[in-house]
Amino acid sequence: MEAVDKGFDERWRRYPKPQATTAGIFENKTGFTREMLEGKTVLDAGCGCGRFLAVAQSMGARVVGVDGSPNAIKAASE
Repeated sequence: MEAVDKGFDERWRRYPKPQATTAGIFENKTGFTREMLEGKTVLDAGCGCGRFLAVAQSMGARVVGVDGSPNAIKAASE
């Protein structure tokens, strides 16, 4: 598992710019709608830069993101 973690961290170091995500992309990929998320708490384990968390939050969810890559966390904070 350590090799996978290092690989993701290296990708985040090389390509730190997060991809843009819209509510439509989020709903298409996750199946979650505003009505399903509003007032709920969402945990995204392996959240990377947090792009899906930002959309979930805009839909009224409380969000918590966790990622094992220091470079992904750095991208998220920027």
